Amino acid sequence: MAITERAFDGAVRSVWNFDTKRWYFVLNDVVQVLTNTADAYDYTKKMRKADPELNSLYPALVETQEVVTSSGLQIMNCSTASRLTRFVVAIRAKNAKPFIYWVKSLQLDPMVNERKIALSSRSMEEFYRLLNNKKQWTRRRDAYLQALDAGPAIQTKNSLEVVFSLLNGEDFIPHTKGRFDSF
Repeated sequence: MAITERAFDGAVRSVWNFDTKRWYFVLNDVVQVLTNTADAYDYTKKMRKADPELNSLYPALVETQEVVTSSGLQIMNCSTASRLTRFVVAIRAKNAKPFIYWVKSLQLDPMVNERKIALSSRSMEEFYRLLNNKKQWTRRRDAYLQALDAGPAIQTKNSLEVVFSLLNGEDFIPHTKGRFDSF
């Protein structure tokens, strides 16, 4: 059984799975937010084709979850926060480049148990430096955490899960140094 958390501020939908006691994030939402693509499914297919390692890991990184949508209950490809990091580093969108570098700097094992992830204050400060508007993001985060506090304690999120929950394509400062091709 799973409960879908509505996308906060129109960003990434997340699903709490009671059986696994984990948060899952809709893969296409993350890809769409970071790439601004019209077809996240197609973009993901191209990522897998361009990255043989990602393609071979795909079955271990993605699980289908029941997600409540405006059209009713749908089965969607989802991933946990730590597993999403492997997808993020494969994205080639220029506007996502600073976030991609930040995720790489975390050096997380995509198969690690999310409950054991604790981002350092230094890592979070590095993340805040990437943002176009730190104050706006902080207000969104505080409102989101307040809403989460109203829910059951078992459904709390760690820092990385909060970051993925609040992802918004307009959050990041465009990176202009170097060449970074998109699909």
